[in-house]
Amino acid sequence: MRVVTFKLNEEVVEKLDELAKRLGMSRSELIRAAITFILTSNNSSGSSGIRVREVRLR
Repeated sequence: MRVVTFKLNEEVVEKLDELAKRLGMSRSELIRAAITFILTSNNSSGSSGIRVREVRLR
């Protein structure tokens, strides 16, 4: 598996960690699942490209 590095603000990291803990997964597993979901959803909709401006976690 290839390593990809990116920056997130502290609030997003905290929310990721909270959700990952509730779901019993690691932060990396949660991020991989979210990215896979976005890519899979995009392909099934027939859209030709991905354009994400902002993702907000509740």
